[in-house]
Amino acid sequence: MIVTFIDENKHEFGVEPIVRALKGTATRIAVSSYDAYKKRQPSARARRDQALMACIRDVYEANYSCYGVRKMWRAINREHADQFGPVARCTVERLMRQLGIDGLRRKRKRPKTASARAEQ
Repeated sequence: MIVTFIDENKHEFGVEPIVRALKGTATRIAVSSYDAYKKRQPSARARRDQALMACIRDVYEANYSCYGVRKMWRAINREHADQFGPVARCTVERLMRQLGIDGLRRKRKRPKTASARAEQ
């Protein structure tokens, strides 16, 4: 979060003045820590998530944009098990939420009951 703030404002103020201004607050960070964060390679989970997101988007669009989490999870484990191995349902749910994908919701019909008439 601090790195995002620095990235948004570094063109106007520069990294070192922002770090100096943050020194007296609870959100302290060193310039070397900022540089190390920016140079760090994405984690294995982040790389796998990017590949899974592309796969989820393709499966979702191929199935008329109506698959929910359960069907998406089963489809990925059925069709792409050789590429990703077993994928957890909670992982599919998290990535679908990040992509803004949601399954088709069917409207439930309410039972139609006639109320008793009030006697006058």
